[in-house]
Amino acid sequence: MCGVIAAGGNNGVGVAGIARPDIDESEAMLVVFKTEDACNTSSQLANSGMALFANDSDYSDIGVVNESWGTYVSKWDYDPADRDARRNAYVKGLFLVAAAGNDPCGWSVDSCFAYPAGFNNFVTAVSALAQDGTNPEPAFAYTGLVAAANNIVTTWIGSGESHDDYMGVDTFTPCGTSVAAPLVSGAAAMLLGANSILTNDDLRAVLLNTAEDLGASGRDHVFGHGQLRLNRFA
Repeated sequence: MCGVIAAGGNNGVGVAGIARPDIDESEAMLVVFKTEDACNTSSQLANSGMALFANDSDYSDIGVVNESWGTYVSKWDYDPADRDARRNAYVKGLFLVAAAGNDPCGWSVDSCFAYPAGFNNFVTAVSALAQDGTNPEPAFAYTGLVAAANNIVTTWIGSGESHDDYMGVDTFTPCGTSVAAPLVSGAAAMLLGANSILTNDDLRAVLLNTAEDLGASGRDHVFGHGQLRLNRFA
């Protein structure tokens, strides 16, 4: 997901991220924090990263956090430590983005949540638009925004998934809310790059207020506030 946010641009090679440095790589800073243990994603590791970004002076320049992961639980069956880590980070001024989830849980949209996305008082949850512009199932009550998430070509390193060589750079084409979330995170980072005094409340207001309303008029459970449209910001 790093490439979606900050892959270098205007270099004649590969693909470009949304909040990309054009030429001088010092223009952008991306910190990657490991949130997986030997078997699966660990909320404890994710919470540690959130606390580090919020409280460690070495990371005081961090303004946006992207979480392209989640755990499905019933509405109130979550670890308060997960909630508190994100509430504290938001109070510290971080803008938090999380993938809303791709799979139906077997419960109603009002009782099934994917956390951390479900902490929507502090986190902007992002669902994925299908290629035809519709929102695929499932739809969640906590969705804040939707973003295009099909045929998004980005950088790739490693093995275990199919990838293509483009001008000597490994690329792959992910889909779903895990790639929709960094589109929103990258948009927020670009806004901060243009105006560093914007608060996380400002960023959220800009992204929600400039979204293209889809589906039922106003905010709804399918599309949230609508599709990410940063080109509407002026």
